[in-house]
Amino acid sequence: MNKEEIKKKIEMLEYGGNGLKYINGADVQVRNLRITKTKATADIIIYSDLGHSERFDGCEYDLVKLGWNE
Repeated sequence: MNKEEIKKKIEMLEYGGNGLKYINGADVQVRNLRITKTKATADIIIYSDLGHSERFDGCEYDLVKLGWNE
């Protein structure tokens, strides 16, 4: 699993976990992805259909739960 695959998994996790799949025009972007031996840390930006956005810095994800198998 490479960095791009981890980024896509985090985007899908946040998209589904925040209920954005039910909102037209909503989107999630992962920025500043950093990977260590046990976790991934990223800044998450959530966009809504009304032009609003929220940014969450320093979100941490366990690599094992993301499917990391190295």
